[in-house]
Amino acid sequence: MPRSLFVTTALPYANGPLHIGHMMEYIQADIWVRFMRASGHVVHFVCADDAHGAPIMLQAEKEGISPEELVRHVALGRPECLDGFLISFDYWHSTESPENVALSQEFYRSLRDAGAVIAGGSDWSVSTFNPFVAMQHGMNRTGDTGGPFLPQEDLTLQNMVDAYTINAAYALKQDSLIGSLEPGKRADLTILDRDIFTLPPDAIAKTTVTSTWLDGRPVFSR
Repeated sequence: MPRSLFVTTALPYANGPLHIGHMMEYIQADIWVRFMRASGHVVHFVCADDAHGAPIMLQAEKEGISPEELVRHVALGRPECLDGFLISFDYWHSTESPENVALSQEFYRSLRDAGAVIAGGSDWSVSTFNPFVAMQHGMNRTGDTGGPFLPQEDLTLQNMVDAYTINAAYALKQDSLIGSLEPGKRADLTILDRDIFTLPPDAIAKTTVTSTWLDGRPVFSR
């Protein structure tokens, strides 16, 4: 019976041209896709540039251009490599596309309502490493490019605090040791310059850390 198949490969960082490792994977995938199509199946073969991350940021800084300029420059060289090996992706796009940004932001509240554990973190330079900025964005659904984006997916401050504390510890399988202040756990904590639970959502991003404690000992203060 014919099947409808969705096939993709590892997304290459847009910090340089495709190399032999990329091409080996794409050629193997292309062979499989062609075989499945020849067998009567419908195949959607797609890929995209991974337009975020430290490798892009570092290469752009080395070349003296913005990460966005680097991504655009690198993308121009993709067709030559792919066409030269007759690799037939149906669609090649970018993680920076507006629709991908919107869809990636769509599901947080839906996941929470379904009982999922949402852990906070950062894949700099995909998003900010400042958790308070991320908390504010999660609550009012705005980002560096404006918004709000899908306001129905907004989260509460408690949701966001949990994401960066106990839920992050859960993701690391360390929630029995860290992530909350309880008897028997390590005394890892930060002291802030304000009570974020008394602030309006659009003021949380201005919060700063005044001191950090690990295992009950101060390791940072300002």
